[in-house]
Parts: sequence; C-alpha cells; structure tokens
Amino acid sequence: VLAENNERRLKVMEEVKEKSKDETIPTYNYDLYMKDLEDEIKRDLKKEILEKQYKKGVNNGVNKGHKDIINQLISNGMPKEELSKYLSTPII
Repeated sequence: VLAENNERRLKVMEEVKEKSKDETIPTYNYDLYMKDLEDEIKRDLKKEILEKQYKKGVNNGVNKGHKDIINQLISNGMPKEELSKYLSTPII
C-alpha cells in the first residue's frame, strides 16, 4: 500500500523482499525502512499539496486582478461592448 502507484517504490520494495529471502545478505531493519518510506511519502504528499495550493493561489490572484482591471475600465467610462470586443468575451 505504501508504494502504491509509484514505480520506484514498488521496485525497491520488491528488491528488498527478494533480498530478505537470501540468507547470505545481512538482514535489514524493517521498521526503520518502513519509517523512512512513510516519511518520504509524507514529504511527497506535502510537496504535491503545496504545489497545488500555490497554483490555485496564483490563479485566484490573476483572476482577481483581471476583474479589478475590468471594473476600473468600466468605472472610468469604457463601454462594456467595447471592452467585450477587446476581451473576446461577453461582459455582463
């Protein structure tokens, strides 16, 4: 489950599983390995969430900026029809 949908993690887990059957290879600390793997997954998830939040914030800021500019142009007397022509979108 921890390696779900991650090819690199699946490969590592399969290799560890195979090597753990080989008695000539020293045993490893399974608990430590799992803790490291869980920490890596948590870091990846946090990074992914932060990137999504950043993109959402940027998009919200851009959209607000566009709305502010449109409102300023309209309040300064630009007809909605003319503004609509420049933006290629209807202005309500």
